[in-house]
Amino acid sequence: MSDLFALDGVDLQTLGVILQGVGAVISATLAFIVYRLTKVLAKSESVRALNDGWSDYDMAMLKDGNIELFNSFLENTLEETKEYDGYGEKKIHFLLYLLLNSLNNNFYAEQSGAVSENYTGDILDDYLKLLLPRQDYINALLADRGYDPPFKKFVAKRFKYLEKKHS
Repeated sequence: MSDLFALDGVDLQTLGVILQGVGAVISATLAFIVYRLTKVLAKSESVRALNDGWSDYDMAMLKDGNIELFNSFLENTLEETKEYDGYGEKKIHFLLYLLLNSLNNNFYAEQSGAVSENYTGDILDDYLKLLLPRQDYINALLADRGYDPPFKKFVAKRFKYLEKKHS
């Protein structure tokens, strides 16, 4: 009976070791494939979530004259607008938090490696350049709302860089 399982002088024990090795290689290959697929899906999900955040911000800006209201805030003429009745200021805070949260999410997605700096670098700089005239106000909001220190430090550093660049 043992002659039946012998393959050219290979005994069952050696065959078992060979099969274990083949099984280990197959398991490692499958684990690697699952790992890579999971990373690709996670990256795709991160980009989708970032795009959803920007879409929410864009939709809010396009409603009810919010762009003009936001521009008056940036130009520091909000008090002179008809919208400055407390309600307008609340709308500004809402829009700023949508914007800051999107910037924060982009910053941490880049830091974690979920997206590349090519994806986030220009976005972060463009919006921070837009907010530059009101950086004291923005820094106060960042401190007041509990944003993480690395993000606050990044914003302060970029504001200084942008100030020097545009001076």
